[in-house]
Amino acid sequence: NNILHTLLSLSYTSMDNSFKKIIELTQTKGVNCIFIVLEKGKTTTTKKDHQISHALVADSSACIKFSLWDTDAEFLQPGDIIRLTGGYCAFYEKQLVLYSGRHCTLERIGQFEMVFTEKPNMSERGYHQLTNEQNIKMNENYFDSIPNNNNNSNSNNNEI
Repeated sequence: NNILHTLLSLSYTSMDNSFKKIIELTQTKGVNCIFIVLEKGKTTTTKKDHQISHALVADSSACIKFSLWDTDAEFLQPGDIIRLTGGYCAFYEKQLVLYSGRHCTLERIGQFEMVFTEKPNMSERGYHQLTNEQNIKMNENYFDSIPNNNNNSNSNNNEI
C-alpha cells in the first residue's frame, strides 16, 4: 500500500512536472495526469461511426468524467490506475470532461490501490465556473466545518 502510494507520488513530481491533479484541470490541451477508474459508463456512437466510452475517474483531489475514443474504450476497467499523457479537457453540455486525445497515451500503471475522492466532481455543473483558488477555499471551508471531537468548549462535558 505505502509503496504504491509513494510510487504514485513520485510519478507526479519526479517523472514530469507537468502532471496535474484533477482539481487543477481546466479547458486545455496537453493534459497529463494519473487517476483511478471508478466506474465505466455507457458507450455511444457518433454520426461518423466513432465509439466513445464514458467513465468516472478520480485522484486524491477530485473526480471528473472521462471519455475515450474508439479502441481506447476497451482498454479501461474499474480499478485500473492510469497515467494519461497528452489528453485534453473541454466542456460538453456545460460540463468539464477529460478526453483521451488522438495523440495521447494511456498506460495502466496499477490496479485498485490508490487514494482518491469522489468530491468535488469537476464535471458537475457550476463547479467549473469557480476559479481554482475558490475551489481550494471551498474545500478548506468544508473541512473546517467538520466538528473537532477534541473541542471541549462545552462546559457541560463530563470527564471520565
